[in-house]
Amino acid sequence: MNAMKKKVLFILGGGAAALVLAVVIFALTFNINAYKPRIEAAASGATGLDVRINGKMRLSFFPFGVSAKDIHVANKGGEILSLENLNLGVELMPLLKKQLKVTGCELVKPVVTIVKDADGKYNFENTERKSTKGQPGAAFSLNEFKLSKGIFVYIDKKTGEKTEFKDFNLAIKDLLITDTSDIIKNVSFSGSFDCKEVLKKDLNIDNVKSPIKAKKGVIYLMSLTMDIFGAKAEGDVTADKSEADAVYKINLKISKLDFEKLQ
Repeated sequence: MNAMKKKVLFILGGGAAALVLAVVIFALTFNINAYKPRIEAAASGATGLDVRINGKMRLSFFPFGVSAKDIHVANKGGEILSLENLNLGVELMPLLKKQLKVTGCELVKPVVTIVKDADGKYNFENTERKSTKGQPGAAFSLNEFKLSKGIFVYIDKKTGEKTEFKDFNLAIKDLLITDTSDIIKNVSFSGSFDCKEVLKKDLNIDNVKSPIKAKKGVIYLMSLTMDIFGAKAEGDVTADKSEADAVYKINLKISKLDFEKLQ
């Protein structure tokens, strides 16, 4: 009986070793960069934006994944996103069948620029895709999503206001978008974020930190902390975008406020 168990374990161990060896050989011989034009075309077609991968792509081990460098996303000549590095966690077996199933995503040093023009149209919107408005979109999910050392800029051309988030980090899990035709109202996730500096006109906020949660168009920032006007602030913020008109609820307690800086 013991001999039989040893034989079974030997067979299983040999099978596992063979599978690992096959993965190594596959990764070493598979030229993913040859598929770059097709990946760019698929991403551009899915988003309606111009997606370009200027750097190299490569496969990685443990966990198995795909990475790409120097990525740019634009619309009508204006850049929306530049990205130093993109890391995707993928399942191996679908990839062997030339199918890509993503389980996790990490954006390293992204620079996001969102512009709202005088007519209320955002720079990521595409007029050619308006015919699909009102139709349900595909569902999308990720086990993990990370963003590190990011910069986010929002510009409202009608009011002339500009808001900047510098050194922004985000880590969320269980990301689910049930309908991509309206992401805000159909996204859910939980996680945390922090931002070293937030700038808007003369307002300067530092060291923002908070757990974050989204469900059915409502975003919750609970146990929020920040440095503002030389004082410490803590509280919570809720942004309800489930209806046409967004509703914001802000509850902050500020201690030891420096009134000279406030003025």
